[in-house]
This record gives sequence, structure tokens and C-alpha cells, in this order.
Amino acid sequence: MPFREKTAWISLFASVAIYGSYFAAGGMASFGTMVGATVLFVLTMIVLTVVAAVFSPRDASRPADERERLIALKSSQITLVVITTGALGAIGAMFLNIDRILVANGLFFALVLGEVAKDVAQIVYFRRGV
Repeated sequence: MPFREKTAWISLFASVAIYGSYFAAGGMASFGTMVGATVLFVLTMIVLTVVAAVFSPRDASRPADERERLIALKSSQITLVVITTGALGAIGAMFLNIDRILVANGLFFALVLGEVAKDVAQIVYFRRGV
């Protein structure tokens, strides 16, 4: 398994575990909880990526090849669509006078969903050999 696919799996796992817990637990009422979840996500990504790099140092230090760059580009396009849709939904919610905390969490959810979509797309593209 290529190192970049491993990092996509790590990111997917961390996103679902941490942000899934955040949204499921109803921690949406606090900005501090949102920041805490993000800090925990970043720390988890750092630790697990370093562990993956230790187990395959040669693969981790290798620059991205043409296929990996294409996979990153295609998956980023999916992310852009998801985040843009979420942002437009948040703008619409503001015009409907939806509570600003819900709008902020809606935007945050769009960012998280965009990241999850990118990770899933990368994994699928790596598996399909795109």
C-alpha cells in the first residue's frame, strides 16, 4: 500500500472517530469544543503519520509520482464541490435567520465532510489504480 494511501486511511479514521464523536455528542454548543476536536485531530494525524513513516521510511520520503499527483488533484475537486455546497447552504441558512451557532457548525460539518470525501476518493482511486 502506498504511503499516501496510508495517510488517507489515517485521516479517514481520525476524521470519523474524532469529528464523528464531536457531532454525535452534541458538542456543537461550544467554540472551545470545536477547537479541541480540531487540535485532537491534528495531534492524531501527526502521531499516526509519524508511526506510519517509521514503519516505511523509504516510501514516506519518496516524492509523489504522477499517479499520486493525479489522485490528489481528482480528490481535491470532490472536496471543493462538497465544501462549496456546504458554504452555499450556510449562506442560505443565514438568510433564513438560522441560529449562528448552527450555521457555524454547518460550515464546520461541510469542512469535515469535504475532508472525508477527499480521503474516501483517494482510497478508491488508489484501489482502482487511477
